[in-house]
Amino acid sequence: MKVAHAFQETKVSAMNAHIKNWFGIVPMELEDPRDGSYMACYCGAWLIPLEDDKNGNITVGGVWHQREYKEKDDN
Repeated sequence: MKVAHAFQETKVSAMNAHIKNWFGIVPMELEDPRDGSYMACYCGAWLIPLEDDKNGNITVGGVWHQREYKEKDDN
């Protein structure tokens, strides 16, 4: 699957930390049965399907990250 991400962070290092520490880690699995979108990040972001294959698998998705990831030392 190809995923386009939009971040609140402005530095690439912070975006990478966001993906490493939060993406794919969610407090509970939530899915919208209407379109197949699902919560994909601890920040509250949902993966929105943009393209499916003939079997209904998501091949392209988009994620707009809702909160900025901050290291503990970034207060």
